[in-house]
Amino acid sequence: MENLSAAATQLIETMAPGDALHEWMRRALEYAATKKGMTSALASITDGSSELYAYSSRLYTDAVTLLVQRATESGDIREGVDPVDLLGALGALAHGSARADWQARALRLLDILMDGLRCKQPIRLPTPE
Repeated sequence: MENLSAAATQLIETMAPGDALHEWMRRALEYAATKKGMTSALASITDGSSELYAYSSRLYTDAVTLLVQRATESGDIREGVDPVDLLGALGALAHGSARADWQARALRLLDILMDGLRCKQPIRLPTPE
């Protein structure tokens, strides 16, 4: 997780902000692929309140927040993107399928997600009831 976090800064320094965000999300999916088999085992030994979990979660959230801020400021992605929502989408892509080709499919869906982030139409949020 520390390597994935550090990659955010490295990518920002070497790529356009939108491209850096896209590449980081691809790396996050690749990281998830290496951990996919361990997800159930890890969930059974932690309730999400351990110091390690909190530390890792903070690294992950801070990295995507930096990337989203830079990509928004540069105009590479639309305004109003919530970094935590983006992490939720990545989680769904990474763990949403048990198919053998899940990773290739997740990467294709990530490209579609990125196209949506680059769209300059205002985000339509549901109206509260």
